Amino acid sequence: MRSPSTRTVPVTELRRGDRIEARNSYQQRYVGIVDTVARELGMVWIRETHLGERKLLDPSEHQLYRRPGELGRV
Repeated sequence: MRSPSTRTVPVTELRRGDRIEARNSYQQRYVGIVDTVARELGMVWIRETHLGERKLLDPSEHQLYRRPGELGRV
């Protein structure tokens, strides 16, 4: 597995199909594809890569990173 970019990505830069990694202070880590960006709420839904589950991520609780070499759209 590749390491994420070291620069956090704001919700305003995310688009559907972007591949990201999200981490929080509890050592939880999610890797997936952006499904929906709710800019007006400042939230993002991703589809987890391994389980296929949707996760709602709050950037105030998660740091969002792009996955190197996986910047293209799905």
